[in-house]
Amino acid sequence: MAPDSGEGNGGVRRRSGRRAEILKTAARLFAANGYHATSMADLTEAAGVGKGALYHHIGSKEKLLYDISAEHVIEMVEYGTELLETDLSAVEKLRRLSRRLMRTIAENLPELTVFFSEHRALDEQHDGELKRMRERFEEIWAQILAEGHEAGVFRTAEPLTVKAILGCHNYAYLWLNPEGPLTPEEISDMFCDLLLGGLLTPQAARTRIAL
Repeated sequence: MAPDSGEGNGGVRRRSGRRAEILKTAARLFAANGYHATSMADLTEAAGVGKGALYHHIGSKEKLLYDISAEHVIEMVEYGTELLETDLSAVEKLRRLSRRLMRTIAENLPELTVFFSEHRALDEQHDGELKRMRERFEEIWAQILAEGHEAGVFRTAEPLTVKAILGCHNYAYLWLNPEGPLTPEEISDMFCDLLLGGLLTPQAARTRIAL
């Protein structure tokens, strides 16, 4: 994985120190009140810094929104890319990517809420960069399905299947309770069991060679 500080993909700087606290605070405000309804005065007061110091750390309000929205997508793309390079089975890759995604959502609910609900506030350039990251993440899922299909383990690798998989994961930000009775990994396992029930070929399901 990439280091915790320095420039990441798409120009997003990794969180460290005071800036990390500011991004976390801003994410909570944007998630609770909306991007447009949150003023720079609200941010300075909540973060406990002056206006000059705030701009020093974030650059601009829109850049702040982009950084909050992009950070965890970049991390998931990096993780998924590394996962594709392993010798694990397609089923194990699917399960691991699912578990990582659910854990990321659970641990970063304000950030993921902002990512899904406020991206339309970004300008064309930033929104385009975010769209390309999301498309790359979908490609990773599609490649896992293609590997499983070529191995005779998955029935299909149709693009619509990727949409279905992402749909059941991504909307978890609306209902997921990190303090609930099930861990993110347990929820992921339930999702994967349901998905694999339809994905596995009859032979793979009978022999459980992929599970």
